[in-house]
Amino acid sequence: MSRSGEPPGSRSGEPAGSGAGSAAGTRAGIDVGWGAVLVTTFGVTVTFVPGGTDPYFGPKVAVLLVGVSVGLVAHVSALVTRRDRVVLPRVAVAVGAYLVAMGVATALSVSPLSSLIGRGDRHAGLVELVAMLLLAWLVVVHTWRHPERLAQLVVAVVAATGVHAVYIVLVRIGIDVPWPGPRPYTIPIGTMGNSNFAGAQLVFSVPLMLFLRRRARGPRTERAWIVAIAVVLLALLLTDARGAVIGLFPAVAVTGLVARSVVPRWSVRAAVALSVLAVVPAVAAASGFSWGSGSPGSKLLNNETLTSRFVYWKGTVGLVEDHPLLGTGPDTFGLVFPRYSPREMTGRPVLVDKPHNILLERATDAGLLGLASYVTVLGLTTAAVVRARRRLTGVPLALLGAWSGALVAYLVQGMTSIDAVPLALDGWLALAALAALSDPWVLRARSRMDDVHETEAVRPVSRAVTIIGGVVVAAVAVVALVPWIADLQLRTGLDLQSAVRVGRARPTEMASQLDAAIATNPIDPTVRTEAATATAGLLDSTSISDDERQALALVAAGWSDRALAQVPDDIAARRASAQAHGILAGGDPVARAATEQRWRQLEALDPYDPTIRIGHAAFLLDWNDAVVDDLAPARHAAARALVDDANALTDDSSWFTWYQVAQAYERLGARDEAIAAARRSLTIERARPGPRELISRLGGDP
Repeated sequence: MSRSGEPPGSRSGEPAGSGAGSAAGTRAGIDVGWGAVLVTTFGVTVTFVPGGTDPYFGPKVAVLLVGVSVGLVAHVSALVTRRDRVVLPRVAVAVGAYLVAMGVATALSVSPLSSLIGRGDRHAGLVELVAMLLLAWLVVVHTWRHPERLAQLVVAVVAATGVHAVYIVLVRIGIDVPWPGPRPYTIPIGTMGNSNFAGAQLVFSVPLMLFLRRRARGPRTERAWIVAIAVVLLALLLTDARGAVIGLFPAVAVTGLVARSVVPRWSVRAAVALSVLAVVPAVAAASGFSWGSGSPGSKLLNNETLTSRFVYWKGTVGLVEDHPLLGTGPDTFGLVFPRYSPREMTGRPVLVDKPHNILLERATDAGLLGLASYVTVLGLTTAAVVRARRRLTGVPLALLGAWSGALVAYLVQGMTSIDAVPLALDGWLALAALAALSDPWVLRARSRMDDVHETEAVRPVSRAVTIIGGVVVAAVAVVALVPWIADLQLRTGLDLQSAVRVGRARPTEMASQLDAAIATNPIDPTVRTEAATATAGLLDSTSISDDERQALALVAAGWSDRALAQVPDDIAARRASAQAHGILAGGDPVARAATEQRWRQLEALDPYDPTIRIGHAAFLLDWNDAVVDDLAPARHAAARALVDDANALTDDSSWFTWYQVAQAYERLGARDEAIAAARRSLTIERARPGPRELISRLGGDP
């Protein structure tokens, strides 16, 4: 007889003679595991730590790793005492295939280390994926017997989203709240680090909130939930995350179509109609039509985001064509994509590190094998939901509708966004919840479940298991906290770089702090790259002596070359290496020629970044300053050609790039071109003093 409707707190199968102490201890282990799942789910959304270069995703990953380790130790403890059992959902076969594809892609990656641990502040490596899948597995483990327990997971997600939404509203109305460093955004980003991510988290929770409203006891509680949903929708609008807003409509529609009791019929019809209407921006973007910024509904129907995404996708298709089977490896898109950048991306020196589409992201991370296995996961889940919808009733059916809507919200917003850690975790949690509710193998196991297993003798948790579990959790906590500590040290070093520029600190202080960050986290090449980039950025400073410049160049060269040994195609590390070796070369023609080759390799890696050509031109002019020979005119002509190329590549997305072009022309003695570039810079940012001073210095009129 099926017990899918049995309350989660039922103890009808408790063994009479098992011993109260051992049974209580074992059940406590199970409850600790489920509690770890709930706390981790809440913590990953709300956690951020001010003060570092990565205030959002590094701390979230730390919470994820520690929470998963606690949950796994508790689960193993329950297995040892025979108080828990493993049920394999059918969808787990496809998930396993996806994990294998990602694992093989990591081993064969263009940068295996980056694919294993993730890069920068994205943290989208194999380690993070395994942690998310383990947390999703724990959801199935703790809810397959009693699916009503998933209502507690709903509460954890909604509570975290509530904190996130209130944070957004408070920031928008100007109330001073904790913030990780300066506030560079005019759009609130909440606890997620990005307005698109902020909107994605909000829309994911709406179907779950509709479920809680449906379960409200009494009109007063129901009105409270309506107000809470209104606050979340207000926060969603404040983020200006159009992909998330568009995802709201199909999410609500699917919730109501699966479980009619959760969403009124008229709301379902309206959501279906609005879902169809939401296709308009995509059609407009594809046809080249542009909505005026002052037109009605331009905020929602503005197709600027989709237009830029089409450019990314165009280059991504070329990347996948060259790496069809297993992609380039998890979290390596940013290393490879510049070589596939479409011509439309000229003048954008900002690195695009993700394709901004979660399906294309699967294809670049693990090729068509990874994409096919992930699509299979979605297909099996959809088929299971459709079948289970006819079998379930009451609370399980309402949960099925809510988690189905949440999964749709995640997928729709992900069509134009990045699979950042908290959002990717949302997707896997939704799949896990749907597996516990509807997977045919889980339903079969639940229907056959009887008291035989529950009346087996329960053994107490041994001291060895407890000690080993504690050591594992402590070790994971230390490993998870080390990158965060290194990040805080790195932030201090970067702040010292600014102080060195204005003469308030010496280069040795900065180098010492950056070296401490590298020593704390020597595995992650991103730390070395950041340190080398910051150090190389001081090489043209007038606030340091020539001896200090040489010392900094030596340090930057060592850090950047070591980073390149770990990640050969890292553009930032290559740039820092070229800048540092250019200083160290002095008048040595062999060293100068080797550095010239570094700049050419950098241009080949990123053919449309104008700042690389400007840096290359500066190196050639420095060469002429250091060495007077018959090749000086040729180097000057080559530098002029590079700056002309940079001028042609630069668009109006960055005032500073135009200012760099102006400075390069000034150094070349091209007065008119320098003034024209400086004026272009001022059309973007009128208040910038640098371009004005350059124009005045050359006798022009701003």
